[in-house]
Amino acid sequence: MQELSLRSYSWIHSRSEYKQLWDLSQLHWLELENNFRDFIGQSDGVPPSDLPRLESLNIHGRGFDDEEVEDLELARKDMSIFLGGLAKLKKLKIEFQYWDEITSLESLAATAGETLEKIRLRDTRYVSEGDNFIRSTSLSNLSILKNSFPQLTYLGLDAALKRPEVSLAL
Repeated sequence: MQELSLRSYSWIHSRSEYKQLWDLSQLHWLELENNFRDFIGQSDGVPPSDLPRLESLNIHGRGFDDEEVEDLELARKDMSIFLGGLAKLKKLKIEFQYWDEITSLESLAATAGETLEKIRLRDTRYVSEGDNFIRSTSLSNLSILKNSFPQLTYLGLDAALKRPEVSLAL
């Protein structure tokens, strides 16, 4: 199997269980929608060492609710270890509310900055409230993207800057 899409699928399989059914070592493309934390979790999830050829990862859907704040530190750790272990990752698409609460561009740059060619980051809470915009990324994050991803050929952001005269040449 080279492509796998898990949409609203609760990953409840132990490593020994899924290894009996699937060989994920040939996977090149992976999409995780909504229940992605179960898949990437260190305790029962799929370790990145089982995905040695993964080049494209799409994570989208529901992020964290306010009620789940206690899980935030564990989610950060799990995401960092998972992304950091994907040695061949070239394309990353993250679309969910508060994605930057679970992973930071600093962490991403340290773990996958040398390999990533395409990045798409979208905070689904992106809304306009009159003249006030909620940004999906900060200017400091744009600077990290510019300086820490030398292979980057595509960048997709949903970022609304309140002051359009502020720019950063990428």
